[in-house]
Amino acid sequence: MKDSLIQQIRELVRQPDYRPANKSELARALGVTPKERKSLREAIVELENSGEIVAGKKSRYLLASINDQAERKIGTILFSNDRKGHSAWFFP
Repeated sequence: MKDSLIQQIRELVRQPDYRPANKSELARALGVTPKERKSLREAIVELENSGEIVAGKKSRYLLASINDQAERKIGTILFSNDRKGHSAWFFP
């Protein structure tokens, strides 16, 4: 059951007219019965842990963008005003 829900969620969030939805809205959109809600929650957690979907504002789930999956760098950028042009250095 969980595997079919995972596939259904993937298909739903990839639709061009998809609007981010919370768990109860996803359940309604997929026709999940109250007895199947546990499987839905497990499917959402699995997709979130794999990085395929992310929880946005108000716990509304959406497809993770490439930028969300990219490694983030934290550090300092210093700029130089030399005569030949502008330079920048990044210090992690």
